[in-house]
Amino acid sequence: MLGKSIFGVGARARLSIVLGLLMVAILPPAAVAKSARAIKVEWQPAKPLTGAACLLKVTAPARLEELHGKWLDHEIQFDSIDGGRTWVALAGVSLATKPGKYPLDLDGKEVPAPSQKARQRQGTQGDLTLSKKVPVFALKRKVIQEKQLEVEKKYVAPDPETLKRVAQEKEMKTEAYSKSSPRALWSGAFARPLDSVVTEAFGVRRVFNADLHRDHLGVDFRATPGTPVLAANSGTVLLARELFYEGNCVILDHGQGLVTIYMHFSKLAVKEGDHVEHLQKLGESGATGRVTGPHLHVSLQWKGVPLDLLSLTVLKLPEFQ
Repeated sequence: MLGKSIFGVGARARLSIVLGLLMVAILPPAAVAKSARAIKVEWQPAKPLTGAACLLKVTAPARLEELHGKWLDHEIQFDSIDGGRTWVALAGVSLATKPGKYPLDLDGKEVPAPSQKARQRQGTQGDLTLSKKVPVFALKRKVIQEKQLEVEKKYVAPDPETLKRVAQEKEMKTEAYSKSSPRALWSGAFARPLDSVVTEAFGVRRVFNADLHRDHLGVDFRATPGTPVLAANSGTVLLARELFYEGNCVILDHGQGLVTIYMHFSKLAVKEGDHVEHLQKLGESGATGRVTGPHLHVSLQWKGVPLDLLSLTVLKLPEFQ
């Protein structure tokens, strides 16, 4: 009866059946189920730069319980801003990354349907997977012919006891970074920690005697001693203490692997473990640690990757509900 019912139909109907069977044979069940389901992936800025922060945004066709990603060999934890449909994550691109297109691999799980019958209809649609290539462009970096800078001798040639202290502080900072929350602690736009002139930008390459001396991996602001330094966004204080090179230093966790580091304070106004709000006072600027004069140095890191703080402050970021 089956053979008769198929071959008894017209040529056009037989062609439709054959094409449908071919689609099922070629595509896996999940792909067939999702063929008409739109998943929107966006990024900001439109041209992500090396050494800069960016916002990744995913709009799902249905509410998700969770959404994870992987980009540039880093795991990405997304957070929803509307209860499961729109997901965002802050990320960044290393200065060492070559320009090109890099896949953002997404893996999500839909919120289970309320009834067993609906869950059966949902079937494999409960899993969301997608790979989208995101472009990366090269940052134009400034090169400065550096003169010999005058700093205290102990910062140029530390004695063995000081070197031991520096090694211990390095371990301390590594431990602090490891405590960064995978969930977003930030909300809304990031701000500059003070309203002042930038005296040295991120990514500047300093050359001394024709050899690369160092890369500047932070932003320096002009700041007379005692100027209030404010939190760029909300977060948790991972570290607040005096360090050899950084002087009085605050490391602030904003979640999703993103931390800001503020150096050379004359006075601290927060302690480790404190939750701080956007633009809350962290302390007062100074000239502690290895400096040539009073200023504020601020670094930004995403999962250990140094980024330009100013690239983060120009992003239009959503607020969490």
